[in-house]
Amino acid sequence: RKGYLALESEGAECHFRNIKIKELPSTNPKPDQVAKVDEGFKSLFTGLDLAGWKTEPDAWKAAGGHLRAAGKADLVSEKTFDRFELVFDCKMPAKSKGKWFVEFGTNQLQSIGNADASGRGKWNRVVVTVGPGEVSWSVNGRPIGKVDPGVAAGPIRFKPAEGLELMNVFVRELKEK
Repeated sequence: RKGYLALESEGAECHFRNIKIKELPSTNPKPDQVAKVDEGFKSLFTGLDLAGWKTEPDAWKAAGGHLRAAGKADLVSEKTFDRFELVFDCKMPAKSKGKWFVEFGTNQLQSIGNADASGRGKWNRVVVTVGPGEVSWSVNGRPIGKVDPGVAAGPIRFKPAEGLELMNVFVRELKEK
């Protein structure tokens, strides 16, 4: 296999030292056994705290690599984005009837979220591509929707339902076509 190495501490302070890495001869892995090349995604959530986000006190809790909505206040990125791809994992409690949304832009606000109860109680991967010409999104690799036109630059805003959990929140800014 061929890919990246990661040292992880699961959120607790950890010190590494005297690490030695020796490259072994290739086993000529098949393409599906090789890690993807870095696509330029940057983490928007440290896994530890709300750095880079604005919200009301105690409305969101960060712990163990998860963000959990504890109230009704929005979670808003401090940075604004124009053209970008957003990837995140989300989960709602199995018996929840609440609806959550993620919004983009300023003058033409666009929302996507869970309009039905499918996928509750389990983790779902959401991928959203946002630009002035179009907003499109998929859940667990299945295309869900597309809206024309897109939106103007603005922050990313999660509008929660109680119990919404988020993790692995990444963004990649896209270049103009």
